[in-house]
Amino acid sequence: MGLGFFEICIIALFVLIFFGPQRLPEMMREAGKFFVHVKRLSNEVKGHFETIMNEAEASILAEEEKKRTIKKLPASPSSSPPDSEAYHPEKTSDPETPKV
Repeated sequence: MGLGFFEICIIALFVLIFFGPQRLPEMMREAGKFFVHVKRLSNEVKGHFETIMNEAEASILAEEEKKRTIKKLPASPSSSPPDSEAYHPEKTSDPETPKV
């Protein structure tokens, strides 16, 4: 929704007619102050929103990294089943020893 030159001229003409040329500079200053205030509030809200989003993203990434490190940990021999690749008691380094 952009305002073109013609629309701005019509608005300025109505303001000039309704408020007069004496109050026009004062109203423009007040409007400028208002828009600066609105922009500052908008930037503050945007900054807070970005901070919250960054914290949430960091939290999610930390949880994912924690899950990845838990999955990468090797299983202990006592907890792995006997036929798993991590633990084979029947395999020895000496090929001449008989299997039990």
